[in-house]
Amino acid sequence: MIARPPSPATRPSSIGPVRLDFLEKFTSTHGMASSFDCGSSRDRKRIMLALAPAPSPAQLSTPERNWNAVSHGSELPSITTGWTPLTMMLCYRFFSPSNLDKYLVSFWSFWHPNWPVFHKPTFDPVDYPARLLASMALIGACLVTDDCDHGQSLFWIAAVEEWVLSDPSFSETPIPESHGELDEPQVRSRLNALRAAYCLVLVQSWEGSGSQKLRARRSRFTQVVAVARSFGPSILTHGDLNKYTWVNDLHRNWRIFILKEELIRTVTFVFLLDLGYVIFNNTPPRMMMSELDIGLACPEPCFQAVDAEAWLFSAKAWSETYLGQRQPSMSTIMEVVMKHVPSSEEWKILKQMTSLNFFTVASAFYSLIFHHHGGPSSWNQATLIRHSLRNWRQAWLSREPMGSLQELEHAMLFEGWRKIGFMRYAMEFWYLGCIVYKRTEYTLGSRCNSRQGPRGSFNKGFLESYDNSDMEQVHELIVEFHEMNLGMDIL
Repeated sequence: MIARPPSPATRPSSIGPVRLDFLEKFTSTHGMASSFDCGSSRDRKRIMLALAPAPSPAQLSTPERNWNAVSHGSELPSITTGWTPLTMMLCYRFFSPSNLDKYLVSFWSFWHPNWPVFHKPTFDPVDYPARLLASMALIGACLVTDDCDHGQSLFWIAAVEEWVLSDPSFSETPIPESHGELDEPQVRSRLNALRAAYCLVLVQSWEGSGSQKLRARRSRFTQVVAVARSFGPSILTHGDLNKYTWVNDLHRNWRIFILKEELIRTVTFVFLLDLGYVIFNNTPPRMMMSELDIGLACPEPCFQAVDAEAWLFSAKAWSETYLGQRQPSMSTIMEVVMKHVPSSEEWKILKQMTSLNFFTVASAFYSLIFHHHGGPSSWNQATLIRHSLRNWRQAWLSREPMGSLQELEHAMLFEGWRKIGFMRYAMEFWYLGCIVYKRTEYTLGSRCNSRQGPRGSFNKGFLESYDNSDMEQVHELIVEFHEMNLGMDIL
């Protein structure tokens, strides 16, 4: 394992103009592979040749039976009714055991760093529902270098979408909160249904047609948010870590920890996708920051541990940190970062956050900025935004080394799933937030429009078009920022 070294993405220099290279590319390209920095086509092909050899039938017999349930099962009359023999044959071919194996390898190698909500060391396809495997396979197929695989994945989006959203476990019915035993079967079933639907929304948003993108953003994601809300706050936090490290039943504790961490991360990424639509599509946020009454994501070594003993070692190390001892919620972190002057204890907490948690906070600023620019000007709101942006930058640039809990920015070929994904570009998102917040001061083209009234100003918003699938508006904003050659002292 290679510890994450300082890099331009995480430790920008205070000398010279700042460039938002990741975001400039992100807003000017199409498709998941290009947009999310999943590696060049050559690199992905080399990795697939090394990691996806022809499997034996025994290795994937259960996934095959799972997918047979898709094409033959009586539970799917609305999908399979009317299918021609050719359609059935294409279904078998695309979701064959060998293809499922290949697509899952692609998913872990290229996409998991960008969506680390699964515990890979204990992930066995045998134990997961076919709906989820099919959704993951669609993402994996979009990331392989074979154009045939990619094209076929787009053909199956609609069928898998209908199937996934018909899952009875994809429900808005609240899961009862209990301070006692966790109802593992119910929680796992709901979590898997939520992740399957999230996969579909991702594929539609970045690979789908124009109508699919609109449906994903305006309709399907609204359903995803509703299901994410069905998990109560008590389920979405670890609480006192001593209950994991002091109790004798090590493997049970590890299992519960994994489940809760997957829940925390999955709901966190629902919030992040909501903010992604705010940032890049100028879509009004559907989730409020007050809904972030959930735990922070744990350090990656805790979540990536390959066995219970390695997990216990990392969990104990985490429990001894200032942040690990206090286990604040993300909403508490937002309150701290918005303060004029956080206390010394609060600074310790901020500086020990992981890249994912830093990225979540930086993204949350856009909710504040959206409402600030979309309504009457408020001096108090503007002050909170300035404090938040300033404090976030100071905490990010003075992050504390975490020793054995250090993250990976680079990894060996066979451990690519361990590295940090686009969250490592959190500083670029912070810069973009500053640009959007202070856009009128930079006089960036016609986006400074506002209607002046006798009681102040009512802003039009930080982009001209609302809920637009095209990210060209944001791209133009970034290009104009680059032309101004601004440095670190953007605030």
